[in-house]
Amino acid sequence: MRILVLCDRFPWPLTNGQNLRIYHYVNALKGRHQFDLLCYGDIAAIPPEIHTLFGRIDCTARPRAQKFSGVRKLWSAFDMEQFVLKCPRTTEQIACWQREQPYDLIWISGWDMVVNLPPGLQVPVLMDAVDDGLLEHRREVHTAPTLKRRLHALKLLWMNYRFEKRYFAPQDGVLFVSERDAASFQAIAPHTKVFVVHNGVDTDYFAPLGLPKRAHTVIFEGNISFGPNYDGLLYFCNDILPLIRARCPDVALHIVGRDPPAEIQALATARIGEPGIVVTGFVDDVRPYLDQATVFVCPLRKGAGIKNKLLQAWSIGLPIVATSITLGGLKAEPEQNVVVADTPQAFADAVLRVFADAVLRQRLSENARTTALSHYSWQQKAQELETVMLSLARPQHTT
Repeated sequence: MRILVLCDRFPWPLTNGQNLRIYHYVNALKGRHQFDLLCYGDIAAIPPEIHTLFGRIDCTARPRAQKFSGVRKLWSAFDMEQFVLKCPRTTEQIACWQREQPYDLIWISGWDMVVNLPPGLQVPVLMDAVDDGLLEHRREVHTAPTLKRRLHALKLLWMNYRFEKRYFAPQDGVLFVSERDAASFQAIAPHTKVFVVHNGVDTDYFAPLGLPKRAHTVIFEGNISFGPNYDGLLYFCNDILPLIRARCPDVALHIVGRDPPAEIQALATARIGEPGIVVTGFVDDVRPYLDQATVFVCPLRKGAGIKNKLLQAWSIGLPIVATSITLGGLKAEPEQNVVVADTPQAFADAVLRVFADAVLRQRLSENARTTALSHYSWQQKAQELETVMLSLARPQHTT
């Protein structure tokens, strides 16, 4: 197949879920199919790491939002044309490439590019939504701590509903990373084909390193400024960590990841190897931090999609304690490859159990690695995606 990939950024570096998906899927399938890339970015700044993935690469400048005031500012907050901005040059480029040599499929990753599809395009489109915005903002409505935050979440919920109905529902297929996200979208678009392909993990890269463990060390890793991560960390530090510390005073919490907000940075009380809270910020390689920790915690209370951080922890063989809301799309087996806890006391008790019970730690560790190897390699997931793509592509190119 000839496949045109549309996304809102270069799929490099591998620091977010969208980049991970595009890079690993194309890398796994490029020997059987031809991929071209059109995205937002600077043509002079194309990362060399992606040159071998695509036959053709081009990019356009991301459109900039206009600034409004007064009544127009209020109106623009509910204007679909301002919610996700269109780029006429991108639309022209898609049409031009399609005229020159027709594609068998267009694969759109993320939300920003779907608004640029030319009208009357005679090629199947797979909309890779990844997560469902409706599910994410519905959960935000229920967990928002203030009326202002709840009203903002309701506004985003309404805008996401309109956007998905207008731009996702008409496509030939819509792809999600978890069954929960797919079901949420299917409720508003019952006649649209919906597919689920869970994310994968690089099981060779995220393999146990054999480094010495740091006793009583808890780790959380991810983009710390991402709303659900930020909320989950504050919840852990304020409501759960004091319960753990009351029974295990030398507990250490390592918060590893980019863009920690000031409120998270202010929690730092220690350095690596000391009891207390360590906030590292961005690190070039998270594997040593994961490999030396005792337990990975994922105390999120909201969000959607599949948690790549859990796949990485599983792959490296790290015991996990997580809330049930974080396990969507994962082959989670309570007490076998994860401990599930949904209240502060239950979460604290679970972490302390992992600290104290060597047999439990070993079982969780071994089963975590086995789960990643058996179900979540990128090669396995690429084959699932290829099946979806072949089912949508032009009939004459599906054999």
